[in-house]
This record gives sequence, C-alpha cells and structure tokens, in this order.
Amino acid sequence: MYAKVIAVYSPDVDAIFTVGVDYDAMHDVRMAEGILDRIADSGLFDRLVGDKGFDSSELMLRAAKRHLVLCIDVRGGKLRPRSGIRLLSKRNYDALRAERGNVRSLVESLFCSIKALGCGFVRSPVLEGFATEIAVMFLAYNIAVLVRLEQRNSKI
Repeated sequence: MYAKVIAVYSPDVDAIFTVGVDYDAMHDVRMAEGILDRIADSGLFDRLVGDKGFDSSELMLRAAKRHLVLCIDVRGGKLRPRSGIRLLSKRNYDALRAERGNVRSLVESLFCSIKALGCGFVRSPVLEGFATEIAVMFLAYNIAVLVRLEQRNSKI
C-alpha cells in the first residue's frame, strides 16, 4: 500500500491552496476531480496546469465548464490529440512552457521543499494520521513563505 499526494500550488504567490491525500489512488485524475470544485469556486485560479497524469477529456471538459484555462500535457502516440479539448490543452501547455520554462520543475521544487520540512518521511501508518502529517508540512511551508515575505517587507 502506498499514498498519493496531490497539491494545488500557486507559483505566483509561492503558496499551496489545497492538498489531497489518498492511499492506493491509482490515477491523479480521480484525485483532481475531487478538488476541482474547490479550485474553481475559490476564484483564485484562472488555469489548471498538469502533466500527462491528468490527461483526461472528462476532467478537461469539467474544468473548462468552470472557466479554467487548461494547460495539461497530453499523451502522444496513438493517443495524440488531433482536435478538441485535449489539443487545445496541449497547445496551452506548450505555450506556458515556452513562457515560463519547465513547469514541472515548479512542482518538483515544491515537493522537495515539503520533504525537507518533514525531514523526508511521515511516521503515521494510518491514512488519517498520514494526511494530518502531510497537511502540517504543507501548512508549515505556507507559514515559511509568509515569514519570508514579512522579512522582505521589513527590509524595505
């Protein structure tokens, strides 16, 4: 048994909006569907960015109906999109990469920072405890961001 963690992160403010944790979740898409309404209802986000793990027409259509611009990379080969929402999402993802560079590195950097705060491991063997420890680490990250901003502002 393993745990999967999904985080909604805003690189513009360097903060985490929400986190999902589940055991044995096989697909990122199912976890994203569970928090999509919170993302859209918040009014804080104008786009949904994801890697190929989020390549789902259903998820993309649902996000588009919530007025989120899709920037999700898609699978290639026989599954390469020729038209429709997946092609639009791929084009948006490529434009975002051209503008901001490797967007995946933002996610990897975030998770490395979180792991550093948690000393690289979580102790609880049960989902509720695990989820609580993960939430505390993400909360600590946001607090560290606020402290850093406060320190910057006090120097001005």
